[in-house]
Amino acid sequence: MILFDNLKLNRVILELKFEDGFLYLDKCGSILKKIHADFSGWERVRITPDGGAVLKNKKDRLELLYSMSFIRFVQTEVENLNKFRTITSDIIPVIISELDIGRFSRIGNRYLYLFPLKNIEQGEELIKKSDFFTVREEKIGFFGERLKNSRFVFVIESDYLNYRLDIYTIERDDAKLPENIKINETYTPKYALQFDIDVFTEKPTNVVDFDSSIFIQKVKKTLENNLIPFFFK
Repeated sequence: MILFDNLKLNRVILELKFEDGFLYLDKCGSILKKIHADFSGWERVRITPDGGAVLKNKKDRLELLYSMSFIRFVQTEVENLNKFRTITSDIIPVIISELDIGRFSRIGNRYLYLFPLKNIEQGEELIKKSDFFTVREEKIGFFGERLKNSRFVFVIESDYLNYRLDIYTIERDDAKLPENIKINETYTPKYALQFDIDVFTEKPTNVVDFDSSIFIQKVKKTLENNLIPFFFK
């Protein structure tokens, strides 16, 4: 049985897109100076005119990228979302103030939750128990002998907020990992059932009406209550 509390949050992303960040070239440096002055742990990775500025906070496993068209925060191996909520809520106003952003054209909040497995077959059996699995065994014979991978993708719309829900099995490819890298098996298991959720709106949103901390908390509560019941009874 899968419980939400047994899922591990491998990655969370918050991306804000806008169309009026023309001051980026003039203000990129002042934004960087304010972040360094007011928030500890951030290091500059690179700055380019087209690709944007990239900063990392190694202690909290955070990355920030801002440019003339978007702001993106990424955190990996997330124990809880409190740090992510606080950091985004503190730094976003600095960037939008310097760039004089009036509204966001798109808001996206993505979550990659993992449920560790003993093997891929265990994950495929779990997917077969989903309410949405309807492939009968005799139909598999139309093309082959057995079903190896199953995947469901749903995009559910509402007046403002949309959910893209994706579930599938994954296997860590150790051969592609850098040498001597230390793998955290808790957040990067060899086999896992992955829940890939993208919560987004493409309706223009005034920056004064958006609070990332409140937005993330509402999404988190929705996923806690509904993600597992949506796929499994």
